Amino acid sequence: ACRSSAFIGEVDGSTILKYPLKPGGDLTRLELEHKILTILVGQHPRIIGHKGFKETGLYLERAVNGTIFDCLTASDIPA
Repeated sequence: ACRSSAFIGEVDGSTILKYPLKPGGDLTRLELEHKILTILVGQHPRIIGHKGFKETGLYLERAVNGTIFDCLTASDIPA
């Protein structure tokens, strides 16, 4: 089974917003993710960029090369 605590929406061509499933919903998990990205990760070339946290949700850099799932399931990658 797969569980999710947030939706992901496109803000513009370079930014996505990860926001609660329910409007005005619990931001605890998103706030924790924000803290991890800010304190532990910082800027790293292999980790998605963090653009900020507001009452609406977590703003992240858009993955221009697609998702990890897309990369792992691409037909041109050797098995």
